[in-house]
Amino acid sequence: MVTRRVVCFLQLILGTFYLWSLSAGHVIAQDRATLERYLHEVRALLQTDLCTHEDDARSLLARSPVSQLSNPVSMPEGSLAQRLKQAVVMVVTPTDSGSGFFVDKHHIVTNYHVVSSSSSEGVFVAGPGSAGIQRAEIIATLSGKGETASDFALLKVNGPPSPGFLPLAESAAELEHVIAAGFPALVLGNDVGFRRFMKGDLSTLPDVILSRGSIMAIQNRKTAAPSIAHSASISGGSSGGPLVDACGRAIGINTFIRVDVKQASNTGYAIPAGPLIQFLKKQGIQPTIQTTPCTSS
Repeated sequence: MVTRRVVCFLQLILGTFYLWSLSAGHVIAQDRATLERYLHEVRALLQTDLCTHEDDARSLLARSPVSQLSNPVSMPEGSLAQRLKQAVVMVVTPTDSGSGFFVDKHHIVTNYHVVSSSSSEGVFVAGPGSAGIQRAEIIATLSGKGETASDFALLKVNGPPSPGFLPLAESAAELEHVIAAGFPALVLGNDVGFRRFMKGDLSTLPDVILSRGSIMAIQNRKTAAPSIAHSASISGGSSGGPLVDACGRAIGINTFIRVDVKQASNTGYAIPAGPLIQFLKKQGIQPTIQTTPCTSS
């Protein structure tokens, strides 16, 4: 016969494992400290007779941080900009340049078409997150056309761990405010430091370019090649950079633009985070994933 003490123990220990699962893969780094403090209290309570401390157990479970962490809150602009500056890098090859971003401390994702003409020996990444400029190894790529269209490349750097990386979220929605981050040549062309950098002066890393917009549509949802149409300004060089929400989570990877010359307008397109997550998991990479919508602070 199962005793009441065993039942009490199981109830609390199952809650503990649930919290550990969140801290392992579904919560951004700054939230983990909150979870760790809470788990320390849980461990202390597990050393007692749970059923004689039932009120303490109920109180502890009632103030679980899970409900707070399951609904991410939008970040202050300064904090969001700083996160993107640490996580987003320029990807440079002998024939092209684009953007990319860290999904953990050593792995970067970008578009396949950014590195398709290069071997690993010819790919470099540059930015604060990569501690300057580093050679990057191409670990895996995925490309296709039509309904199976994909455009991903996974890079690895062997230098110091990046101080920042982006969680991924599959919560994109129409009219949601978004930010495109990357190194569009159209804007960088006016940056003296960028021109010096491209001529070999590695001491003049350009700043990541940030632009605001909103999601206009999520197209081809039921195919293997969905896309996010958005109004954040992107251009050549933006490819591979993240499309992020107000909570600082990558909800897509900017991939191409459509330009209407007659109307002097263009629309940016990003591949949603869902296909990217599948690609990363097939390579044994476990990115930080969040599934709930971003809420206003």
